[in-house]
Amino acid sequence: MGPLAACMVVLGLWVRGAQGAVAARLEADVSFQCSKFGSRASVYTKRAVIGIEGGTVMLPCVFSLTNRTSQVYVQWRVSRMSTIIFTSETNFTEGTFTDRLGLVGDLGKGQANISISDLRPVDKNVYHCDILERPTKQSNNLVHFDNHGTYLDIQEGKATSWAEVCPHTPALCKLMIFLDNVADNGHNCKRVNFGMTVPK
Repeated sequence: MGPLAACMVVLGLWVRGAQGAVAARLEADVSFQCSKFGSRASVYTKRAVIGIEGGTVMLPCVFSLTNRTSQVYVQWRVSRMSTIIFTSETNFTEGTFTDRLGLVGDLGKGQANISISDLRPVDKNVYHCDILERPTKQSNNLVHFDNHGTYLDIQEGKATSWAEVCPHTPALCKLMIFLDNVADNGHNCKRVNFGMTVPK
């Protein structure tokens, strides 16, 4: 089975169609987490993601702001020494991730996902997605820290589940995140849903 066929099998198992796009709604018990900052902001991430060595993986991060009157940026960091590996404000990417890490989605729509390609065993870590607001150029950033982080596990072998997001065909499968109005475990955080889109 070729990579495109494998990708379509994954989509067939987990995805249901929507007009002009392919959308997925995962089971209700999928483990997402929410870092909430009063009524001002919420940051949603997945607890764990599986990547395949040499492949590409998406780390989801979606945020919700009650009053979006400022410039918004995202920074991603790893738990080990809290190293910042990416910031959209300056388009900085840490050296070991150069040409391997990219922003996926539209910050204006609350999407701050990243993709990491050419996965290596040393990429196994906990990744944090922090949302930065800058009300004015003269004021300091207001940072909403991802308190939980997403654990990225790197495994050998061939992709066998939707979580690996077709790592050998990253151009064919793009991870998108959507919000619905379902409360998440009583914490007043919206539940996050995955979607995938495949180019025509």
